[in-house]
Amino acid sequence: MKVIFIYTKQYSEKYNQIIQLNNQKIRVMKKVLFIAALFHTVYSFSQKIEKNEIDKFTGVHHISTSMEKISVGFGCSLIKNDSVLSLFIMYDCGSNVLTVTKDSEFLIRLTNAEILKLKVPQTAISRVVYGGSYLDMTFQLDSMLLNKLKLNSIESVRFDTSKFYITRNVSKNDSKKLQALFNLIQ
Repeated sequence: MKVIFIYTKQYSEKYNQIIQLNNQKIRVMKKVLFIAALFHTVYSFSQKIEKNEIDKFTGVHHISTSMEKISVGFGCSLIKNDSVLSLFIMYDCGSNVLTVTKDSEFLIRLTNAEILKLKVPQTAISRVVYGGSYLDMTFQLDSMLLNKLKLNSIESVRFDTSKFYITRNVSKNDSKKLQALFNLIQ
């Protein structure tokens, strides 16, 4: 019996060493994943100015930001040419072909219950790209609207199309990213 006990003790010591080695590897992997998650968080919150240049021919100062998610399949960016600031909206229509008519409203509900109304300046028809259908709209923003967007979080957005109206809630995380985007441009 004593021989069997010593024999199993030798194996259990080897297994303990293997388990300790594996635990060390797991600790190192956890640290690596933590650092990677930290960088991912910093990167995912990095709204940026993608273009900031003066046109050599016209002298117009052009600034444009990265596209940021409003909601699933819904994004926006800011474009500034000299003193004109525009909000560019892009919506993924899936397989639908949609139209938004001129002078219809794009509504933005803020967390303070205020509703901002942006008039669609021209009729927009979705375009088919890479097997999907996308709707683009561009709105001019004045300084008052921009300040409201800088100071208040967006709760939801809505617009009417030729087939139905589309309402999307904006998550708190996406709303914070959008506020950071609006604060990029003065």
